[in-house]
Amino acid sequence: MKQIKIPSYLKTLPGDAYLSASEVMKILGYSETTSASFMVKQGLIPAPSVRCLSASHKNMMWRVSGFREYLKELTAS
Repeated sequence: MKQIKIPSYLKTLPGDAYLSASEVMKILGYSETTSASFMVKQGLIPAPSVRCLSASHKNMMWRVSGFREYLKELTAS
């Protein structure tokens, strides 16, 4: 398991804010070149809260409150 460094801004964000795939990957210690969708398919990171299915992009977003819960579970074990 990679070392997780929780940024201070994550603690101050409101629970209904969203994190982008690049932010989630950075927090979890993965390279920016690693595909977030691949990591979700492999079960290595949680599924996104929202997926934009526009033809031009397929952004994945994680709700801050849910991501905090995931980090609590991850660091507790």
